[in-house]
Amino acid sequence: MGNIYKKILFGTDGSPHSDNIARQIVDFQKQWNCKVVIFHSIKDDKYLSMLSSNNTLLSLNYRNSEELRKEFGKEILKQTKKIFDRASISVELRLIEDEDPKNYIKRMVKEEEFDLVILGSNEHHYKSEKSFLRQRFTKILEESQSPCDVLIIR
Repeated sequence: MGNIYKKILFGTDGSPHSDNIARQIVDFQKQWNCKVVIFHSIKDDKYLSMLSSNNTLLSLNYRNSEELRKEFGKEILKQTKKIFDRASISVELRLIEDEDPKNYIKRMVKEEEFDLVILGSNEHHYKSEKSFLRQRFTKILEESQSPCDVLIIR
């Protein structure tokens, strides 16, 4: 199979679902021999709620929540990279500190000409949340001014 895609952009939140998606991206990279960029935005609201509910004790070691989010973001990227390292695949990691995921994706598709964005949608949501997620993904597609495919993995 030829190079269908040259550049893949993948946002991870460190969840088991994101790890499963990363393993699927390993297979894509092997087939297409493409560049893979993995990012994590510390401005992701889902991520912030996960931090506050699961890691209260850890937050006591940091001066502020911004510093805590950065450290967790670095760890999330490091853990995701291990999935690619096991397959001997080189990836680029980006910790995004000043932009929410939606705006970062839109800007990167335009500026760096990614031709595939891979997003995850964990199925453990209420119906209203599923509807909201679909709207969020659709908005990314509509607002992107460069041609780019979006793969949503549930």
